[in-house]
Amino acid sequence: MKQVRTLPRKRIHHAKNGIHLFVNPYRGGKFVTDGTGARVLDLMDEVSGEEELADRIAAEFNINPYEAAARFIAFFDHLEKRGMLGGETEEVSGVPQPKVGFLEVTRACATRCRLCYVDSGESREDTLGKTELFDVIDQMVDMGVQFIALSGGDPLVRPDMLEIVEHIHDTRGITAGLSTSLLTLTEETARRMKELEVLVQVSLDGSVAEINDWNRGDGSYEKTMHGVELLRRHGITFRFAYIINKHNIGDVDRMVEFADRLEAKEVAFGKVKIAGRAKKHESEAYPTTEEIAGAYHKLYRKEIQMREADLTIRCKHNQGLVTGLGVRVGCLPCGAGRNFIQVSHNGDIVPCSLLSNETEFYLGNVRTDRLQDVWENAPVFNFFRRTTADDIDVCRNCPAKYLCGGGCRADAYLRAGDLYGTCGDCEDLLYYYDWILDRGCKKEFVTAF
Repeated sequence: MKQVRTLPRKRIHHAKNGIHLFVNPYRGGKFVTDGTGARVLDLMDEVSGEEELADRIAAEFNINPYEAAARFIAFFDHLEKRGMLGGETEEVSGVPQPKVGFLEVTRACATRCRLCYVDSGESREDTLGKTELFDVIDQMVDMGVQFIALSGGDPLVRPDMLEIVEHIHDTRGITAGLSTSLLTLTEETARRMKELEVLVQVSLDGSVAEINDWNRGDGSYEKTMHGVELLRRHGITFRFAYIINKHNIGDVDRMVEFADRLEAKEVAFGKVKIAGRAKKHESEAYPTTEEIAGAYHKLYRKEIQMREADLTIRCKHNQGLVTGLGVRVGCLPCGAGRNFIQVSHNGDIVPCSLLSNETEFYLGNVRTDRLQDVWENAPVFNFFRRTTADDIDVCRNCPAKYLCGGGCRADAYLRAGDLYGTCGDCEDLLYYYDWILDRGCKKEFVTAF
């Protein structure tokens, strides 16, 4: 008896006015059907054999078994073409190997962004020295890290930044990345960065000066654009990172067009986190639920429209609907303890940058502890590795849990003092997913059985 491939059990089912929309969050597949089609999908869960399934369909809908089989084959073909089948993978056990090392090399920065969540600005006396950073880099690579991202503050303010990158590239033979606003980039530094094959993430919060400079300071847009021109002149691969806040939320679609025009590789969008200096500006910076849902939908449409473009649009809250989440369905949406390891400017080992100022999440320090030991033994890493949306009380019964994965647990802690608490995206995403899935429940989209 031939086995029937079914929809993954971790799927989204949204119904409105008798129309049913199913989403395969592994692959981004979507399928709209009526009540009869929805019942057939339920039967596919209950019965694994092709012949038995045809008999059940025939009995339930009072049709000839041969007709039931023929109709199911056609129905099944639609499911397959629309990406609704497959995607589930076996859980990985044991301690994973980190692929990315995030290394905060300074808290110094040429700007004083209103919404800086690590409260950067001045250089700090406890910052790791060059030799210490070399040792951390060596440990990361020995653990299996394949890419090291240097962050801050702004790494460009360190006079020895190129020596650090050279150690990553020439000594350890892997790729380095920089997260920077480019305010102090020079021609000579750009030339050397190209030789060292550096990938650059450019922090920019607006497609025009008026919007960007509200957060990053007067004149910062012009300086960043000068830096971008240097990157382009030297053929350095770069992407933009855009933090959505109330002041720039109407600019997201223009930012996509702007990034495409400047030949960026990617443009990544994330909602502002209320931490660090952003706490002082929450009322003027935090968008409403309706505003953020509108922004996410603009980006959703842009991702669909620009699928064939050279520019990649990254908005994590749309990924499950557009391209699928792959093996990460149901997992927490960040890679803390699974894909990446983070070290702060002073050597503190922390789960992620959002928790770098929270003493409760101090896991050790590279001046006294080996990264590998902390990676293998810190209990909080096991929380991030093993916890899923099904393990969090506030998420367990949520219809959208396999799209958001339980949200940002660091944000939940910063807001509620509890890793299992409600994150700042929860209300927004419940509204957004319900609204966007409603738009898919239309008669003209229905594939009937």
